[in-house]
Amino acid sequence: MKEPEAFSKSMDTILRGVALLVGSQAKLKLVEEKHGDYTLVGYRFPEDVPLKGDVADIRFNFSPCFVAVGKQFLAASTIELGHELIDILEEEAKSPGKPIKSSSMQRVYSSGGAEYLKSLEDLLVTQVILGQAATAESAKAQVKDFLAWIRKLGAVEIETVYGDKDSRIDIRLAPAK
Repeated sequence: MKEPEAFSKSMDTILRGVALLVGSQAKLKLVEEKHGDYTLVGYRFPEDVPLKGDVADIRFNFSPCFVAVGKQFLAASTIELGHELIDILEEEAKSPGKPIKSSSMQRVYSSGGAEYLKSLEDLLVTQVILGQAATAESAKAQVKDFLAWIRKLGAVEIETVYGDKDSRIDIRLAPAK
């Protein structure tokens, strides 16, 4: 951040205002926790107040929080994660190391893709039957083999790097071991 204090104050005001509006419906409780020199501002859902539409109590998996750490502004989905990220940002500030020029990095794992395709297994089997005039048993075997092959592929890393006068996209295949 170019002006960390001004940005932090603005974000603090905005996020507290949003939490006030949302919190009035969900009865959020404001929590301020000290972590070293920093005050982590978070919100927790009360356990004794039911929330319409949350039949599985998923809301308790979240306790959104935020804090400014040096020249960084941190927002996390849980207060516990916020504490961990404060430590990481403090450590990075002490020994910045080599600057990172990539603006985005994604990693796609074949095992996750295989699990997604497994959720569409009936559709894939139907497609094989219609596309190849295969029997149901043959189509199921082909889909099973295909999913096993996908699982073994490993991961694909996609990194976008912007330089001063150029940009590039690096795509790397990291085969499974």
